Amino acid sequence: DELRELAMQRLGAGDNEEAAAYYEMSLDTFPTAEAYTGLGVTLAARGLWDKAIEACECAIALDPQLGNPY
Repeated sequence: DELRELAMQRLGAGDNEEAAAYYEMSLDTFPTAEAYTGLGVTLAARGLWDKAIEACECAIALDPQLGNPY
C-alpha cells in the first residue's frame, strides 16, 4: 500500500523514526507481514530490541514463510 511504500522510502533514506510512523499507519490500515518486518527493522535500528522482536513475531505469525523477520 501507499503508506508502506512511503515507509520503505524513509527507511532507505535513513529516517528510521518517520519510517516507523508510516509502517505503524500502514499496519493500522491493513496488517501485513512485510509491514511488521519493516517496523521491526526500524525499531531495531533505534535500539528498541523488545519492540522489534515483537513486530517480527507478528510478521512470522502472519506469514511463517517470509524469511526476513527471522
